Amino acid sequence: MADITARTGERTGSSGTRHRIGARIRLAAVRRRAAPSDDGNGAGHPTPGLAAIVDKQLAALNASAAAALVTDGLQAFASRVMLARTARTTLDLQYYSWDKDITSRLLTGEVLKAADRGVKVRIILDDTSVVGRERVFRLIDRHPNVEVRVFNATTWRAHGLIGFGIEFALGGWHLNHRMHNKAWIADGRAALIGGRNVSDHYFDASGLFNFKDLDVLLIGGSVGQAVTVFEAFWASKVVRSVRSFRRPEARINAWRFQAFRARLQKVRTDPDAKPYLDALKATYDAPERIADTLSFDPVAGVEVIWDRPEKALDRNASRAVADRLDAVIEAAEREILLISPYFVPGEVGTGLIEAIRARGVAVMLVTNSLAANDVTAVHAGYARYRTRLLAAGVVIHELKRTPGERHRIFGSSGASLHTKAVVVDRRIAFVGSFNLDQRSANLNTEMGVLIDEPCFAARVAAQATRLADPRRSYAVTLDDGGLHWSATVDGVTESFRREPHAGPMQRLIARLVGWLPMEAQL
Repeated sequence: MADITARTGERTGSSGTRHRIGARIRLAAVRRRAAPSDDGNGAGHPTPGLAAIVDKQLAALNASAAAALVTDGLQAFASRVMLARTARTTLDLQYYSWDKDITSRLLTGEVLKAADRGVKVRIILDDTSVVGRERVFRLIDRHPNVEVRVFNATTWRAHGLIGFGIEFALGGWHLNHRMHNKAWIADGRAALIGGRNVSDHYFDASGLFNFKDLDVLLIGGSVGQAVTVFEAFWASKVVRSVRSFRRPEARINAWRFQAFRARLQKVRTDPDAKPYLDALKATYDAPERIADTLSFDPVAGVEVIWDRPEKALDRNASRAVADRLDAVIEAAEREILLISPYFVPGEVGTGLIEAIRARGVAVMLVTNSLAANDVTAVHAGYARYRTRLLAAGVVIHELKRTPGERHRIFGSSGASLHTKAVVVDRRIAFVGSFNLDQRSANLNTEMGVLIDEPCFAARVAAQATRLADPRRSYAVTLDDGGLHWSATVDGVTESFRREPHAGPMQRLIARLVGWLPMEAQL
């Protein structure tokens, strides 16, 4: 998308010019609708509306609401395509990160095609995804049926990420608070909520088995809760339109917009796009078939939990998601399963787990190993409490490293494990954007789905079991007071006395960061 960014212009300041551009875009959309479809639906296939697809699923379950766990990356990509293609009135999209890679451009194209059909599209992005890429998102916003807004935007935009850093260093503490939400909502009838951003990492087609994430596809009455979350952010004073960035110029016109669309279409010829396009053609040749391939459970006890956007402005703002999860975990009677790529429980969280273990409740944690963790600083925060957790009887599994990962001291580039989930007593399950760490609890806004339904909880628990398999994870234990990592596969045991497969520099950085007073930022 770099070439797109380099060649695009700004929104015109003339309302007359803007109306002419909008008219030309609408005319192009009409022509596009009249042209043969190349979106993989199949020539002449009558695409049903989302309402008909949802009603069919709910009727089969005899339920007013249902949920499906979306585990496969290609299926997660295809599900978003389905919601875009079958939406008839609205698409409300809220994301921490919208990348510039293959899947991001494919999904941008799908969103704009929905807008061509008259679907009203609203997009809220965290500013860290937009800063330095304003021209691209203002081009998307040029469509008459699309509006893009940004959460907690930096003022010094002219200097890009450098300006972001300088503003933060000079007292812009509020920039440390980010919107980490992920939601894709269509027609108020279906919502995908979970841990996936819009990026190739989250729709993995490479076959690297360790990378893992989850979405929940909600359909029916419970979707209204997700709409409420979106509306609260959309109306918040913390959110501003991308149109307000920089002084409007007259360089954006219908030609530039259509050139942008042509570049989005060209990505379909990229070899890296083939797995996604093949999945849409072979497995999901008609949008409604995607819903048929998912396993929906009827659900009654659905709660979309979320932090209010004002959390970015108030140092003492409520920790709604953290507090709700603490209450659910504390009420456990038999078992707790925790899955989190970044796990920094702090003194309070560690004490809570120790007290739960003292009551005889089993606790299992699945998280990234140092070698698999892409944020070394976060691993340092976790390692500080690991021995105490093991001494309390917590069962810990750490994911093995996936080949080809990159590592940073701070920031994310794609760890082996990205799932954030909790299962309590095999009855209540949470899936969402919330990492079990201090940043999610105290700084970022987060959201997720809490479902009180044993069948659905069993599906999430199965993911914990899958991840804990020794082919994917090391069991971490205390042996003579020291840490021990082991995994036995096909009768062959790997055994380590220090962080497995982590290089000397990585271990050194983790140790040094562990001495710094920065846990509240992790």
